[in-house]
Amino acid sequence: MGKKIINLYNCSQGELYAVCEIAWGSCRKHLDPVGGVAESFSGFSPDYTLLFIDERLAELAFAENLPDEETRSDKHETDKVLLEDKADDCLSKWRKLKRYIIRAFPKNLLKTKLEAAGKPYYLKASGDNWEVVELLMRTGSKFITDNLAVLGPKMTATFQTEFDTLKDEFAEMFLNFKHAQQTAFEETEAKITANNICYEALTLMLGDGTQIFEKHPALVKQFIFTNILRLVRGSASVTRTFIIPPSGFKVVKRVVANSKLENIGDTIIFYCKQTTACNADTAPFVNPGDEVTLNSTFDVVSITNPNAVEGKVRMRVTIH
Repeated sequence: MGKKIINLYNCSQGELYAVCEIAWGSCRKHLDPVGGVAESFSGFSPDYTLLFIDERLAELAFAENLPDEETRSDKHETDKVLLEDKADDCLSKWRKLKRYIIRAFPKNLLKTKLEAAGKPYYLKASGDNWEVVELLMRTGSKFITDNLAVLGPKMTATFQTEFDTLKDEFAEMFLNFKHAQQTAFEETEAKITANNICYEALTLMLGDGTQIFEKHPALVKQFIFTNILRLVRGSASVTRTFIIPPSGFKVVKRVVANSKLENIGDTIIFYCKQTTACNADTAPFVNPGDEVTLNSTFDVVSITNPNAVEGKVRMRVTIH
């Protein structure tokens, strides 16, 4: 197993994205000499171009568009609840098997028969130990098959099929759950890696900025991470730019009530209050260069782009 990836930034993800937006905006503003200041990023290094800044912002959009902790947690918790319910069904079915065993075998054989059917696993299985639930069901299924001649007259005609179906359903759900756990871990690592890329590019630019404008203290403050972070933390919300993929959609969460949705891209976009793509036949739209004010119910907004070029919108969101 490789070394665990750790985040390099000492702030929340939302704060990091907000700081990046503000800082790269300052970089763009001072790409060329402005306001009587002769120094500039382009004058410092040919690396600094509008394309370079757009590439860094694209990296930022990529990082943010990766599944966040809320998304991963929601799916994981949903799968966990469903698996718990299925485990309860398995335990209930095994208890019925226990009753059939008690009715089918003489008392002097009950201890050995119940143990052979999986009784030693039952207590641990009851404690959400899903590996043991799986083992309990496999053991019970084999016991039914091996003792069908004795058990058969005491069971319903469909019990064995029901037991085996439940066993197989649980095994499949548990396998999918374990795969989902691994996927969630990989997605977490990918998110942190993408965030770190943004942070490292940001700190390199900020270091250049403090050097470029060292004779202009007011400008230097715009390129000190802690100063920008303090600004971000002093505000409950921040205006963010979101990239909408071609023929795709983006769900924006934590939208500030009664704030604006600005279409700053080159393609029409549709918006609606849901977590899936909007229906272009019924959803309201915003043309390039226009804006709309969202009412207070739009805390989550789906923005849909029906065209083959990427869209771009600006919205105000809370950062915590």
